[in-house]
Amino acid sequence: MLHTEFPTEDARATMQIPDELQGYVEGERPTYAKKWEDVDFILAPCNVGGHWVVVKIYLVRWTIKVVDSARTLDAKDNGVRAGQMTPLTTMMPFICHQVGYFNNIPYFAIKKDRN
Repeated sequence: MLHTEFPTEDARATMQIPDELQGYVEGERPTYAKKWEDVDFILAPCNVGGHWVVVKIYLVRWTIKVVDSARTLDAKDNGVRAGQMTPLTTMMPFICHQVGYFNNIPYFAIKKDRN
């Protein structure tokens, strides 16, 4: 599950997002891309523990699913994989905040107005 709130005094809240990443969010990269606000999920390659997996980030449900071709049925291995996703689950809200994603999504705009 992605984190949903973060303190604004946190240094990550004021981090600068590279223009290249901003281009992905705004649908400018790659040339056939869509804006994140127009899709329900995004797929991204992710190297965890020296092993490549694909992460499916559900922007609507605000969750991440790890697709691992070498996945085992051992719950311990799956727990390790989940722990390795912590940097991504922590940083996604900051990235979305910094690029203005939440300002363009009706659900978040309504929720923000209620607070």
